[in-house]
Amino acid sequence: VARDCLTGVWVPNAFTPGGDGVNDFFRPQVSGLLLAYHFNVYNRFGELVFSSTDPLRAWDGTFRGGRQPSGVFTWVFRYQLQGQEPKTEKGTVMLIR
Repeated sequence: VARDCLTGVWVPNAFTPGGDGVNDFFRPQVSGLLLAYHFNVYNRFGELVFSSTDPLRAWDGTFRGGRQPSGVFTWVFRYQLQGQEPKTEKGTVMLIR
């Protein structure tokens, strides 16, 4: 029996990169077959601190080798799931140290 699988995207609104193995990384959670993926994270000055086209790569809360301070970061996610039009979503994430 064939079933329709859920497809969609969920992006967390906070993470705690403390090295304890819990919530250490930030990336979109995707259900469905990805045809395109581009994820960017910016600091409060609009500086790009993370960019990836690999859905398995996640941001660890660092930039140029240094830990970023607690605070709000902006993200932009451009993606396309199979059978859907390309989409762009934007939001914020709280980095908690």
